[in-house]
Amino acid sequence: MSRTLQVIIARTLYGFYLIQVAFALTCHQCNNGKNEIFNGTVTADNLSPLTNCTVVKATDGQRHCALGIGWVKTERSLIHVGAAWKREDVVDTDHVETVAGNLDGPVPTAAITHWLYYLCSTDECNRVDRFKLLLQSTKVEFDVDRIAQLLYSPRPQNGSTLNCLFYSNATDTSSALCARPSANISECNYCSLDVKQNTLCTDCFINPNVSQYRFADIRYHLLGNRTIQQTLDIDCNLPQCNTMDYVRRVQEAYKMSFDFDMFLGSNSSVSNFISTFQLIICSLMLIFIL
Repeated sequence: MSRTLQVIIARTLYGFYLIQVAFALTCHQCNNGKNEIFNGTVTADNLSPLTNCTVVKATDGQRHCALGIGWVKTERSLIHVGAAWKREDVVDTDHVETVAGNLDGPVPTAAITHWLYYLCSTDECNRVDRFKLLLQSTKVEFDVDRIAQLLYSPRPQNGSTLNCLFYSNATDTSSALCARPSANISECNYCSLDVKQNTLCTDCFINPNVSQYRFADIRYHLLGNRTIQQTLDIDCNLPQCNTMDYVRRVQEAYKMSFDFDMFLGSNSSVSNFISTFQLIICSLMLIFIL
């Protein structure tokens, strides 16, 4: 390797380091970055002031600021404000609001049953005063007991009476979404449904734990281009419970929606702001290289 090339590489790496230090993300943080717990269901109308709020620098690996709230049925609410690491369950974007219902039954007493999580990647973008607007823009209502009744019966069925739907539109036969090993239909005691974007798989399987069920509906609202991505997972043990008509009945037991215009404004320039910020970083990189 030539001396000139070594100097260029060294300058580039040093440039990356200085940029990282100079442009370390600043985020609002409350309760020392820990969850703050409230009794009952916190909404936009009854949101209490959060405690010990300040502005902090994100540490290595923290690429987002976050506003989050999780509900334990209607009994408790947990609120998080702070810097956040890259979440593996979140789509690859720098500006996203996620709303979800997630039940692994039987639901433990302290388990979060539904939640929303807002991630952004510009300085102080998780201002506490935006929390009320976030709650106003998001509609989340869950009848946890009704969903459980529609997905689970304490009297196990077998394959012949379950009558599960078998379908897949996956074009890739090795798709992880549809990779569940096929079971003997007559031995199945659970139906399943998995949806991710435009891929749908329904099947049956043998579950040795006959007291379980699963429901997860996760919707990612991409604020940069105002689009929605969704995943839906259901494991259930009632007849035909993974058919489209039956799933629609389950979806009638909850509501999840997000109003882009209310949260961003009808003439928002989020995409332009993010692109401009990224352009500044790229320009500085070129300065260090040259």
